[in-house]
Amino acid sequence: MMEHPYFLVFLISSSISYLITLVMRRICHQLRLLDMPGERKVHQFAVPYLGGVAVFFGFMMSLGVALHLDRPFRYEFLQEFIGLFVAASIIFLLGIFDDLGGSNATIKLVFQTVAATVLWGYGFRIGSISSPWGGTFVLGPVVEWFVTIFWFWAIINAMNIIDGLDGLCAGIGAIAATTLFLTGIWREELVLSFLAIALVGALLGFLPHNFNPAKIFLGDTGSLTIGFLIASMSLVSFTKSSIMVSLIVPVAALAFPVTDTILAIIRRKRLKKNIFQADREHVHHRLLRLMPHKHVVIILYIVTAYASVLGLSMVYSDVTTSFWIFGILVGSMLIAVAMLRLAEQRNLPDIPEE
Repeated sequence: MMEHPYFLVFLISSSISYLITLVMRRICHQLRLLDMPGERKVHQFAVPYLGGVAVFFGFMMSLGVALHLDRPFRYEFLQEFIGLFVAASIIFLLGIFDDLGGSNATIKLVFQTVAATVLWGYGFRIGSISSPWGGTFVLGPVVEWFVTIFWFWAIINAMNIIDGLDGLCAGIGAIAATTLFLTGIWREELVLSFLAIALVGALLGFLPHNFNPAKIFLGDTGSLTIGFLIASMSLVSFTKSSIMVSLIVPVAALAFPVTDTILAIIRRKRLKKNIFQADREHVHHRLLRLMPHKHVVIILYIVTAYASVLGLSMVYSDVTTSFWIFGILVGSMLIAVAMLRLAEQRNLPDIPEE
């Protein structure tokens, strides 16, 4: 590990992100780019909301340094970096457009598809799927494209959904990226390791400004970008290992946002609402009715860390064992949801008898 400048990239990424966040806080206050309190909001005061700008530039600028300093990384990733920069910039600009009030669900999905297609053209794709019983299913070009696009949709919007509490999205993104970094180190995958540590640095540099009480929010600029980068990293090394395990590891690390997204879809379908219609029934909102803000965030960090440990254990296991571990994770999430439901029922106010 020491032969590559991972720690230097982390320092550069976190420092740039921290300093740009300071600048963005000032700019947003001057331009009145503030998220005002409202019925669906949990904050009580106006807060700047373009913190994702710092995360994006911290990540990209530190990768530029890594390309300059590390010849093996430059040799292996320079061409793909162009595709990643172009595609991530599309998502970044989409996020800014959305934060300024000009986007909707259809526009988001269209531009997410465009960005994912750019990366698909650069080789970031799901071309095969491993079976837990052995063997690999090779996907045709059209199916491959659809599966890849769906992967990006799922991860991007799962991260976007959980950006509802101070420090939640950035912290969970940092834990997931750390999981991918450790995966890359174990598998000796240079590109994955550099991408992941750059994102860890960018998020940890931003997090001091965002932890409760937040001085600035990520905005969609940040949450969409984080989701897109994590989805991209997951596809970097699929040719070097089991594609199914490569996808299960980030899904495990993002078990909470993925579970929350599935619950949101089921809930809105049951109520015959548009699945993209926002509400205050996400897991973090429900927990917020039971305990203080900081406690909710810390508990969800712990859940994410637990899921990440299970995800990392899959890296050391064969495909069949990995699926059993994944089954344990799914069972754990179901138990957690049932426990939340039980806690909500016990917390209901008593109805006086007439």
